[in-house]
Amino acid sequence: MELIQNKEGLVATLTVKIPQEDYAAKVEKELRKARQTAQIRGFRPGNAPMSLIKKMYGQPVLIEEINKILLEALRNYEEENSEYLIGEVIPSEDKQPYTDFNTTKDFEFVYEAGFLPEFTFQINEIELPYYNILVSDEEIDREIKMICSKYFVYDYAETVEENCSVYAEVKYMKEDTEKMLYANFSVSQISDECKPLFLGAKANDLIDLEIRRAFDEDSLLKSLAITEKEAESLPEFLPFTIIEISKKTPVQMNQDLFDYIAGEDVIHSEEEFREYLKNKMKSDYETISLDKLYVDSVETVKEKANITLPEDFIARYIRCAHKNSETETETFESTVKDFTEEVKWEHIIDSTLQQYNFTPTPAILKNEAVKYLEKWMYYDAHMNSSEIEQLADRYLSDTTKLQEILRRVKRKQFARILKENAKLNTRDLNFEEFKGLFNTGNSETEEIIAEHNPETEETVNEIAVEESVTENSATENHENNKESQE
Repeated sequence: MELIQNKEGLVATLTVKIPQEDYAAKVEKELRKARQTAQIRGFRPGNAPMSLIKKMYGQPVLIEEINKILLEALRNYEEENSEYLIGEVIPSEDKQPYTDFNTTKDFEFVYEAGFLPEFTFQINEIELPYYNILVSDEEIDREIKMICSKYFVYDYAETVEENCSVYAEVKYMKEDTEKMLYANFSVSQISDECKPLFLGAKANDLIDLEIRRAFDEDSLLKSLAITEKEAESLPEFLPFTIIEISKKTPVQMNQDLFDYIAGEDVIHSEEEFREYLKNKMKSDYETISLDKLYVDSVETVKEKANITLPEDFIARYIRCAHKNSETETETFESTVKDFTEEVKWEHIIDSTLQQYNFTPTPAILKNEAVKYLEKWMYYDAHMNSSEIEQLADRYLSDTTKLQEILRRVKRKQFARILKENAKLNTRDLNFEEFKGLFNTGNSETEEIIAEHNPETEETVNEIAVEESVTENSATENHENNKESQE
């Protein structure tokens, strides 16, 4: 096999030549294997004439072996040139000679490859706005208020109130047999129509409840820890005997809260707690500032870099990728343009990182994954560093998530390089002022604000805690209910 490259500008024509001696022995070997197992009327397996085997299987085996050699050659070429290739090599639209597999002995295949240009540009000649977001005492106050509103302690209560949870026993008859379930639900899950039946009730009170009027389908299944099939056989009314009532109240500013948020014996006073939050918010705001710097840099950097890509090749590449689908001209042109801009920007980032000697090593990716998970598990002292690192390993084992972390690492480092080397017009402001400046329809800026806004974000920690409590209660109830029904 021989691969000949003829490069003109940023497009290379690749001619792969496969002479008969490269595949003949392999084809013969595969045909002999086929002969041993071929089921042909009049012949025992292994005894059919080779001439008949070649007539029946010769061309498919030949094509398969040629494809193996061809694909290996193209794969090796792509690996050797991966740093500067645009996508993958594609079959030539107009240079591929006609191939007759019945008569051809020496095969020739023609492909195309598109390349990225080598370039460098002077970042210190670029001028960009930079927003330095400050942490005010008022914002720390809001953060503390938000923390206290999100976390609760549970105490026993004598009567059912709006913010209570109820644990109840449910006994009913089914086919002359007494059945028993256990229910665990919050008052907020009950419909407004049926809620008055519970408000003011005490332990041991019996409430005859029309279950499908009181609960929606999802709440009913979770409250009783039953399946949809089990729910179908329940009677219209069920008697709920209250066993236990618990009331949730917001956490107070004390050592328990400090230990829960930052870990045991890390913080010992409200002043230290405020300083802890201030440093955390400063770190978050710096990330926001870098994100905004990155967004603001795109058009300016593209103009300064002035990269030209082989657009005709990209059009052929897109057409090859969508050859089995019908695409309107306008849509096709838009796809080519978007892909070109995406490739151009990724090349600018990769080249800049290379210029400044940055390589996203596995350790860097792991560290970014840990930071990402810690951000969304903010205020969760129940996971130590070892557990978070294990979670990060599992997170990175997912290819899609790994690529997302890689993208985040590259984006952050590119923004840091801009901050350290570009000419910045710095403006100091607080987070509310920052939001006020950019809530103007800029989707990328609004994404940055939404992602980091402490008033709107729902942390992974909250979701995880909520699911954990629900699943634990549901599992316990399900086991109890299963035993009761048996």
